[in-house]
Amino acid sequence: MIKRIVALCLFAAPTFADDATDLKQRLLAMADFKADFTQKVNDENNQLISQGSGQLGFDFPNKLFWHGQQPDESVLVVDGQNVWLYNPFIEQVSIFNMQQAIAASPVTLLVQPNQGPWQDYLVRKDGHCYQITPKQTKGQNVLAVDVCFKGSTISSFALVDAQANVSQFTLAQQQALTAADAEKFQFELTPFMDVDDQRPQGD
Repeated sequence: MIKRIVALCLFAAPTFADDATDLKQRLLAMADFKADFTQKVNDENNQLISQGSGQLGFDFPNKLFWHGQQPDESVLVVDGQNVWLYNPFIEQVSIFNMQQAIAASPVTLLVQPNQGPWQDYLVRKDGHCYQITPKQTKGQNVLAVDVCFKGSTISSFALVDAQANVSQFTLAQQQALTAADAEKFQFELTPFMDVDDQRPQGD
């Protein structure tokens, strides 16, 4: 896989640059939306190892919410400045800045229109889908993100991790955001939460 990516970089660099611009333009032109998702995780032998479901929402630019309900509940909120990852079972919230979040999972790039973070990634278009891969794979938890569109809206995306597991997310019941959805893109701390602030000092 790595050799294939290197070869593509050498022989199709202009295409990557054009594909990245094309993807960013499509994301910037998208309407804000929320949707249900189903998740399937397969290992490197294509054996199903877990399934899940939940809701997510995109508020372009810079905002994202994620509420996984099955098999375990989890909450992810990108509020435009910080990223909040909450585990209700142990009542712990971890806080990251955007740069840390993108390094951990390039899917966060989908709500990040600034040119800077995109310079560390390659984008290759294949039909209605785009593959996002880090230029430097050493130490990366996620080696690729595939984002697919149906019309002008994201219909699915997949993550390939360092263990070669593939997490496939399929979106359904997509709807425009309402005024009541604004609170989903804000995270409210409570006195009962254990806070793990991972942001560099000074953020």
